[in-house]
Amino acid sequence: DAQLRGEATFLADRIINQMWLDEGNLDDYKTSGGSCTSAHCTAWMTTVKKTLPEGDAVITLNGNVVQVSVLWTSANNPQRQVQVSSVIQHNNP
Repeated sequence: DAQLRGEATFLADRIINQMWLDEGNLDDYKTSGGSCTSAHCTAWMTTVKKTLPEGDAVITLNGNVVQVSVLWTSANNPQRQVQVSSVIQHNNP
């Protein structure tokens, strides 16, 4: 279970890092019906599904506040979830 939690946290951090690089297109990362429109996000979602048992993810945006929830089913069957939040904002001098 700890290994899966670590993987889920790593995956959430990965997509947030990508969103920092692509901050002008944040809306493309929001998930709807289990999918998103960004090519990076679509590839990431495929990785989530392949890496975690019954893996899935939800990305929500509220302005520049991003919340990534990565979900999976553990060996004893309860659904698990890791949530990572970030504020994506560049402060220009």
